[in-house]
Amino acid sequence: NRTATGIDGVSLGGITALQVGLARPDIFGVVGALQPAIRSEKIGTLTTLASKAKQSGALPKLRLTTSRDDYYRAAIAQTDASWTAAGITHDFSDLPGPHDYIFNRGAGGLEMLFWQDRTLTIS
Repeated sequence: NRTATGIDGVSLGGITALQVGLARPDIFGVVGALQPAIRSEKIGTLTTLASKAKQSGALPKLRLTTSRDDYYRAAIAQTDASWTAAGITHDFSDLPGPHDYIFNRGAGGLEMLFWQDRTLTIS
């Protein structure tokens, strides 16, 4: 059941979760990324993947999360803007904190898990 199947990741795992989840919307109903390592040249590809998923009627629930001292904050914010312009429904969070293990194992990781818990449909 795709609505009960989610993928999420942090940093390099975050960009991987986005690429895999958006490439396979038939499998993943929920796709999130915490401080994904998005490079600006990948924004168009992510927007195209999300647009194709939307056109197929299988757009997963999406979430991008960054933080104020995240190395990738600008590209993540640009991805948010690109998805918004393309009509891709998604959640975007910009939290206080750095891009480090303390944040990812603490507040960032907890927020990621809580979002998955709220979003997945388990029956």
